[in-house]
Amino acid sequence: MAGNPGMNHSQRYLLEEALHKANNAAFFDHRQNYEDAIRAYGESCSLLGQVMRTSLDADDKRKIEAVVSSMTDFGG
Repeated sequence: MAGNPGMNHSQRYLLEEALHKANNAAFFDHRQNYEDAIRAYGESCSLLGQVMRTSLDADDKRKIEAVVSSMTDFGG
């Protein structure tokens, strides 16, 4: 995904920002700061959704869908 030559700069930025927010969410979750974790997971999913609405290939979309699904299943 991040190394995909078909991704433009904007798509890469959104993906990197989404991954950064997901890492922050995991950190907050580990620290039992659930309010910030839920907020960060939501922001990450929103950014991943923006990336998915762009012209990614089917394989990249499946990978992102799996990540989003794992984060949205987190809350239960």
